[in-house]
Amino acid sequence: MDLDKHGDGILVQAPTLGLGSLYFSGESVKVEIESWMRGKMCGMCGKADGEKKTEFRMPSWNTAMNPSSFVHSWILQGEVCSDVCKLQHQTVKLEKHVSLMGRESNCYTVEPVLRCRPGCSASDTVHISVRFHCVPLDHNLSQTEIVTKSEQMEGMTEAHIACICSGTECSEA
Repeated sequence: MDLDKHGDGILVQAPTLGLGSLYFSGESVKVEIESWMRGKMCGMCGKADGEKKTEFRMPSWNTAMNPSSFVHSWILQGEVCSDVCKLQHQTVKLEKHVSLMGRESNCYTVEPVLRCRPGCSASDTVHISVRFHCVPLDHNLSQTEIVTKSEQMEGMTEAHIACICSGTECSEA
């Protein structure tokens, strides 16, 4: 593996690991893989197989509805409160009740959304388009059960992109 300063940025090359080059300019990243890695990739670079239909594949193997949801799905969450990233992936309940087949229902995101860890508050947010699964008000589902359900509707929800935490308030839950 080679790591060099190149112009105003940094260039990493690791051909034996499948990385032709990775150039970081300080503002953007350009990645080129070795030809033998085509079709064997996943993540932000897609499968690198030239197929455009699967380019927004999320870690769950579902296809994201838009670029924003795709990028959010690949952000790694912090494991503990002292991590730089105070975000975690969480199922989110739609803030309003929905009438579905004549029954008042709660709706939950099928894919987890970025939210601040307990004890932290959002300092910056964005609205993203997500899919929801709805259940009658008298039914309860765990987060594990929700992400295995099919979508029933699409809507918008708020995703956190930056958090403020005080060391004593942040919870490891």
